[in-house]
Amino acid sequence: MRFSEEWLHSYKKNQKNRTRTAEKSAGGASVKSGKASAWLAAVIEISVHAKALAALVKNPDLRKGRQEHYDQVRIFDHFHRHNRVIYDHLFAVPNGGFRLKTTAAAIEAEGAKRGVPDMSLEIPAGVYHGMRVEQKHGKRMPSEHQVTWMRRLKEQGYYVLLSFSPEETISVMEQYAVLKAGEVMPAHENDGFWSE
Repeated sequence: MRFSEEWLHSYKKNQKNRTRTAEKSAGGASVKSGKASAWLAAVIEISVHAKALAALVKNPDLRKGRQEHYDQVRIFDHFHRHNRVIYDHLFAVPNGGFRLKTTAAAIEAEGAKRGVPDMSLEIPAGVYHGMRVEQKHGKRMPSEHQVTWMRRLKEQGYYVLLSFSPEETISVMEQYAVLKAGEVMPAHENDGFWSE
């Protein structure tokens, strides 16, 4: 999925329309006046994810070497706009990326561990405690540390997904979130890359 100038224009236009509708339903109160409720502020505010994607539309070179980053941004943007329950229970684990040695040592001392999956969805569903996602791009495979963590989490009752595209992650998260008590997720085609 690529983002074009048309998408950005449409997104901004929809945000403006939501603002006008929300102000009418709030009796003309604006967020700036402090009279609007918290939910109204969330509707009016353009998310940090949408801003990052808008910057990418303007400068596609930003994606070079940061494909996994922008794939993950797209996932968070999707759920911010389409499913706030998932969005409110989904967070990223900032383990990857370049860091200075002193920063790396500090976060390791704080408890950061190599190989922890990129995203956590803290919604119990079916027979699972929650969902963990290791997001990859292209043909990249998980490291030995990542495989160890994925297996460990699966053994502890989490649903674990190794995903190679944002669309795949979004689809599987939506499928996971509607599991009824006692149900299990079907085997995933990427399980063979890490699961025993």
